[in-house]
Amino acid sequence: MEISNHRVWRKISEELKVLKRDNKVDAQDIERLTKVVSTTDSFEEVVAAFEKLKRDLESFGVPRSASAEARGAIDTYLLSIENDAGESRGQALVAQINAAERSEEANALRPARQVRYVRKAFREFTREYGEGTARYLVQELFLRDPKVLEGLSTRKLERLHNEFGTFTSHQEGFKAVLESATGELRSIIDFDLSGDLSDGDAVVRDVPKNKQPIISELNAVSAAQISMNMRVVRAAQDLAAADPAFEKLRDHRFNEQFWDVEPNGRANIKGDVEPSDGIRDIFANPEHYGFECATAMMVVYYKAILDEVGDEAFNKLFVHISLMSWDKSMPFKASYQVKSGETFSPSDTKRMRANMPGEHGYIRNFDVSPEGRAAGWQGENVILVGYSPEGEKLFYGHPFGIAPESEIVDYLNEHRNEDSTISAGEIELSAFLHGDKIRKLASD
Repeated sequence: MEISNHRVWRKISEELKVLKRDNKVDAQDIERLTKVVSTTDSFEEVVAAFEKLKRDLESFGVPRSASAEARGAIDTYLLSIENDAGESRGQALVAQINAAERSEEANALRPARQVRYVRKAFREFTREYGEGTARYLVQELFLRDPKVLEGLSTRKLERLHNEFGTFTSHQEGFKAVLESATGELRSIIDFDLSGDLSDGDAVVRDVPKNKQPIISELNAVSAAQISMNMRVVRAAQDLAAADPAFEKLRDHRFNEQFWDVEPNGRANIKGDVEPSDGIRDIFANPEHYGFECATAMMVVYYKAILDEVGDEAFNKLFVHISLMSWDKSMPFKASYQVKSGETFSPSDTKRMRANMPGEHGYIRNFDVSPEGRAAGWQGENVILVGYSPEGEKLFYGHPFGIAPESEIVDYLNEHRNEDSTISAGEIELSAFLHGDKIRKLASD
């Protein structure tokens, strides 16, 4: 931490010494705070020391005017502390302290006025500190405080979280995954403000004949699975947008700066390259890549895991990552769940097919011609990404990109034996990444 104004700190020290002279503050407290501020690299330690000093000021009975004066000097000092981005992290703390009394006022308001009060506070914070700090303050002062939220109706609670919560970028993705399995819902509430689905978060649904929506809490396993499926859908959409070339195994192409390619088509991450960088390069520089549909599935899955657990955990889990069709590393095998029936026969039931976005399925060309097989059109690995307004499944498949099921089936049917009457179709296969297992592997 860079201390940019030592004079302010000396002023604080002088004021505290005056208080100490009047036997209002313990000398050890002053020395401890001085040491923390002078030597620490952790802003959180400074905050903790400051909070301890505030408590001591109160317990020693410092006069209100003296306490306010000392706190004002400390506030000025905190505003001079810069984080690594050159922004004043002290602003948020100062505003939080100054707004504490406002939070107490909000507790006494009738529930009907609480949402209006929070919005007003957000506008005030935004004018003074900017939108980013204002959103942080609203979360800390209101959304984390049960007393503030107590008595709010489900609709008002949902409204606050939708406006000031942390799901702004993932809300629709989570909803799409959930709705495909459970029906329409209103929203998802991130109760712990973690920015991701976790144990204790909740879904909000409208129920016929009920005046109020119903809140249902998620457990750790369901939250992790919804999040993992959403990551898979996003990764599939991203790979479709990148649009690398389609090549058969023996003709695989990979960026030589990141990957070594064996004659059989297997791509191995170079020893001096982080696995996370190798996966990201496929999306950043797709012109250097070409592979078949099964390898595309592995690329999607690895990108989804990377987005879910972050670079550090990913690089520990997949140290020697390689890409070749369904060649999977041990951590991947431990978390990849397969449900299958008669996998080489047409499926007459939806039960064993990919039905939830993020699940993997397979469309088989049951009567493929010799020429079609030679070209690689005996079938297509697909990931379900959603449904059309008419209810038709939308799949990601390589090289189709995002396409309705009928389009993929029609293309495969063009590569059947002459006069064939057996249509290509989805087989009894549904597979997915187990989100809870991925999180546990990443945390070990």
